[in-house]
Amino acid sequence: MVLRWLRRGLIMNKIALVAIADSTRQFDKEYSYLVPDALYGTVKPGMRVIVPFGRSNKGMEAYVLGITDKCDLDELKEIKEIIDKAPVLSEKMLQLALWMRQRYICTFSDAVKIMLPPGTGIKNLRIIRLNHERIQPEGLGKEALRENVYDYLHLNNSSAARSRNLRLILDELLKYPDGCEFNELKDGAGVRNFQQYVKTLIEEGLIVISEEFYTGVKEKTIHVAYLCQPREAIIEEIEGNRIKKIQQIRVLEMLLENEFIATADIIRFASVSPGVLNTLKKYGYIDFKEIEIKRDPLKHRVFEKTCPLKPTPQQAAAIETVKAGIEKEEFVEILLHGVTGSGKTEVYLQLIQSVLEKG
Repeated sequence: MVLRWLRRGLIMNKIALVAIADSTRQFDKEYSYLVPDALYGTVKPGMRVIVPFGRSNKGMEAYVLGITDKCDLDELKEIKEIIDKAPVLSEKMLQLALWMRQRYICTFSDAVKIMLPPGTGIKNLRIIRLNHERIQPEGLGKEALRENVYDYLHLNNSSAARSRNLRLILDELLKYPDGCEFNELKDGAGVRNFQQYVKTLIEEGLIVISEEFYTGVKEKTIHVAYLCQPREAIIEEIEGNRIKKIQQIRVLEMLLENEFIATADIIRFASVSPGVLNTLKKYGYIDFKEIEIKRDPLKHRVFEKTCPLKPTPQQAAAIETVKAGIEKEEFVEILLHGVTGSGKTEVYLQLIQSVLEKG
């Protein structure tokens, strides 16, 4: 773990003030972390970052509250990595979350969760892998690799029971060339005191363990095709009758008019099979790539604009009461009481419109 010693009161490196995500009230406070040189200038308030937390320095998701260059501590840990390309929380959202924390006696993380879409939280996985540098598996098949590991265990562990349990863990790990998640390996090996044996294998240099982070929400992408030759060259190929199949010509003519097109749309509108696109790629006319698209859940919905409804006597009385409080330009607590379907939303809408008109 990287710790930098700081000269009290004179800090050249920027310091990020963060709040730990999913923390209890005991740890719901502001923490200071150094911004490493590689991330200098990219860490901004409202971003999510991974920071080492606690004695174990476990990687934790945290929200950046602000950036400063002052700190009274003698040493600080560094931010591990940035999660977001841009801030997910605006300055107003950060201020709102801090206000909610005080007003509703909740944690900062609880307040933020209300603002962010579900599924965007970061999951932490511990991945166990064979230490290939130590056991030197280059050119070894699976069985030879197993024997290599067993030979190492035989030389370094005198207890038969101990070696047997270590072998059970390694046998299970050998099923996963790219590594296995900690709890999944524990269940598969079925060994008591699993964590202690893992610690032994790490100390012996047979395995390594690393933290990996992921989110349940992935960027939405589409598979598109595009021309990989100049337009003039494609036109010359078509006009010179060097491309004879009409299906291929239809595809190329579509791409001549567009920078790129989703392959699904080409197949549909040009009435061709995926094989036609693959053939054009094989001959070097087109290529494929994935492009990110913005999610819009309301894209295909049409909302009809309506005029304000005439309020009922009860609604009108509520509207006038709230307006009187607004005119005073001071904080007033008002409870709008009504069962579902009684018309509270219309009261809210007309009051919002009234406030917007006042600027």
